[in-house]
Amino acid sequence: MSNFDDYIKYRVLHRKFNSPELISFREEAEEAYKDYREEQESILEELEDAISPDREKNVCFKTSAEFNDEIEEVCDTLDIRKRDFLARAVADALNRAQEQINEILKEEK
Repeated sequence: MSNFDDYIKYRVLHRKFNSPELISFREEAEEAYKDYREEQESILEELEDAISPDREKNVCFKTSAEFNDEIEEVCDTLDIRKRDFLARAVADALNRAQEQINEILKEEK
């Protein structure tokens, strides 16, 4: 199991045992909280960019609204930032790809 798999399992278990459904939230409160989180993430991004503008690069891609909604649903369920989820997913994919590259190229030699 990869670190990403372990992390997702941890977030699901965290959600299971700290479930917001245990507390009666109204839809309006949930939406307000989601908006607040997005606003805070935006502020954090701006601060990070101001502190170290040359240290990090953006990786972005266009996607369908349905795919974006699916990503957001998973991130909301796991209570993690979309940026963190995607960074971990890409890192995991890179590790898996590098393993395959190394294994296959080793066979050629």
